[in-house]
Amino acid sequence: MLTTELRFRLIAFGVLAALVWFAYGPSLSHVARSDQIAYLADIHGEDSLMKLTLGSSSFTRTRHFSPGDFLLYRPVIYWILGFEYWLWGYHFEAWQLVGILLHLGVVWTVFCILRKFQLRRAAFALSACLAVLTAGIELVTWHHLHGYLIFLLFFLGSFFGLFDHVESGQTRGTSLLLVAFLLFAACLTHELGCLWAIIFAAFLWLTHPSIHAPLAKKPAALPRSTAFLLLVPVLLYAILSFYDYHRHAFSPQNEVSFHFSWIEFGINYLKSLAWWICMGIFSVPSEWTSSPLEGTKFIPSAIVLRPLFPLVFAAVAVVIPYWIFRQIRASPQSSPWKKWRILIILLLGAYVALLDFGRFMPRSLGYIFRNLNCAYFVWLLLVLFAGCWLTEMKTRRKCIRYPIQNAIYGIIALWIVWNAFQLRELNQKRAQMDRPLREMLSQTSSLVAAHHADPGFCFYVPPSESSNPLRDWPRRDDQPEKVYTLVELIFSRYYSADHPQFIWKENRWVKVH
Repeated sequence: MLTTELRFRLIAFGVLAALVWFAYGPSLSHVARSDQIAYLADIHGEDSLMKLTLGSSSFTRTRHFSPGDFLLYRPVIYWILGFEYWLWGYHFEAWQLVGILLHLGVVWTVFCILRKFQLRRAAFALSACLAVLTAGIELVTWHHLHGYLIFLLFFLGSFFGLFDHVESGQTRGTSLLLVAFLLFAACLTHELGCLWAIIFAAFLWLTHPSIHAPLAKKPAALPRSTAFLLLVPVLLYAILSFYDYHRHAFSPQNEVSFHFSWIEFGINYLKSLAWWICMGIFSVPSEWTSSPLEGTKFIPSAIVLRPLFPLVFAAVAVVIPYWIFRQIRASPQSSPWKKWRILIILLLGAYVALLDFGRFMPRSLGYIFRNLNCAYFVWLLLVLFAGCWLTEMKTRRKCIRYPIQNAIYGIIALWIVWNAFQLRELNQKRAQMDRPLREMLSQTSSLVAAHHADPGFCFYVPPSESSNPLRDWPRRDDQPEKVYTLVELIFSRYYSADHPQFIWKENRWVKVH
């Protein structure tokens, strides 16, 4: 017989899954875009699972097309992409389904954490908001970003384990070992894991029961020094990354340098945070770029954003310093949830600082307007922060009256429905735009599978074919950028304009006699 809690969780999962599928179902008809195209061009023709996974650990430092990011070491991301390529090849609907399922996994894990906070309706409402966050569309629909979603799953798992360990009085060694393992996996997926692991370690050290409990009432907690276990993943990652960097990419031309200004850093910090908050709250109208090679383009001059962005920026610039001041002045024992709110804000601050220092300043602030996947991270942490705050209000018996609660939940429900329809419409538009290219890539993949062993096998797509877009692609070894068509880039091994055996004509491959 189902318990009340299990029944609630099953219903919640069903509704969240339905929301995600409604919003992202049409994206199954999308094709690869942006960095994923360069990735497919680099690995085309490779069928060894070992080379596609473990052999591509240093991909950011060895790739031929669109080189860059030599300082980054993200082996897990490329293990995942290599494994997916080995499984799915050019069946992009399978790639897309993986992204949808990973997104659902993140949403469900957030829901479970909020239930751990003893929230019920609020847990579902906040999780549903994350499920249909319009500004998060890139992270779900770009194949190349699947690793980011897996990083978030590693992080959420480590956060869940940390919460369990701390709330038990830091007595559970297995929870701590699990946190350390998940943080190591997170570090190998995204360098942000190193920053968050350091914050977790400091958090454990500062919240150890020995600091607050009298000597006679000390719980049987693990030694305070066990907090340093969470620094082991950072050390291991640093050793692996340093060794790999000097093995593959050490060169003066790969060094990154730029002018640093604390004032510019602070202004960019507040602007980027305000922008992501603005995009999430107001569901800014968005549109796809015309090229299938690119992603979404949120319209900066939208009527909604023009007057509201400065207001949100001003609010962020005032509220954050004021909140920090209040936290410093408050008594350490004023609320058992205070430490969790501070932890989440520190995690958010570290994320924005990492992007500001590593992305915006070497490039430009315009980077945030072109990379909306960052908003997903920000809103996930804001959802966790809201969960902590609501739990604290609940424990203090400062609950809002039910009529007002119902009104707030009604507004949130309308916002969720609005976002779900926005996302569905965006994904339908992209599917419609990708239809000719999807058909061409599908037929080309089948052609290569059937004839790749034929002597002199090659094919050609005339430049006049609109479904085969052009783009400049940078290459390694100081080679100049070259304009490639999409099919030429992905299937370069078999692409030739000189005496092709097959030519694309009237939306199909025709054998040349």
